[in-house]
Amino acid sequence: MSLALDLPADDPSIATLGPDARARVARIWTERSAAEQRAAVLFTLVARDLLADGAIPEVLDLATRAVHDELRHVEVCRQVAARYAGTEVPWPAPEPAPEPGFRDAPPDLTRVLHVVFNTCIAESVGAAFLQVCRADAEGPLVRAALQVLLRDDVGHARIGWAHLASGRVAARHLPAIGAALPGLLRAVRDGWYERCAELDAREAPPPGHGCGTTVAIRAAVDMTLRDVIVPGFEYLGLDTTAARRWLASVPA
Repeated sequence: MSLALDLPADDPSIATLGPDARARVARIWTERSAAEQRAAVLFTLVARDLLADGAIPEVLDLATRAVHDELRHVEVCRQVAARYAGTEVPWPAPEPAPEPGFRDAPPDLTRVLHVVFNTCIAESVGAAFLQVCRADAEGPLVRAALQVLLRDDVGHARIGWAHLASGRVAARHLPAIGAALPGLLRAVRDGWYERCAELDAREAPPPGHGCGTTVAIRAAVDMTLRDVIVPGFEYLGLDTTAARRWLASVPA
């Protein structure tokens, strides 16, 4: 397996930053590298669940490629972090992904919910986050890195949407997916809001280096849930009444 990357060899914008600012950006990209490692492990479980559920070959291909994509993302983020840090940044330590569980859902429904949660919802929001970061990216290194991450994450979101549209999801599971949507949406939103709160507690990174602002990130999360993800489920014929009700209750 090759993780060969085509990132710019030179980025003069990094040299314009002082040591503290460079360290803040390096920390964010190091944390992203670790997050991508966790995503690689998670997608091994997604691929397993899809295989067990009899997903069509095209969906299985997307899911198995996602594992390699995420490993490449680890290296992308690690190299960006190292360029800002001015020193080698180690490959992140492995972290096992927990086995999925959704209250008292039986195993076959758990597999479907796990796929939907981590692709249709989490990866769609992740792609919106990366769009925020790309809008903040001025230097060639972070722009190239974010383009790689964004392109792949859009493909990863397609895994769940394609699986739902393929006819391989049992009809009896569709009402349960609709009923579970408020909890799934809330979990993703809460995770991003908690992450933003952690970032707000630190000194802000300098603009222009692909970090984004927490105000823009929160807005992108809420917009994606409301205007992309829920309409996507509606397009596929799922009942989103409960999800719409929950969205209406979320503070603007």
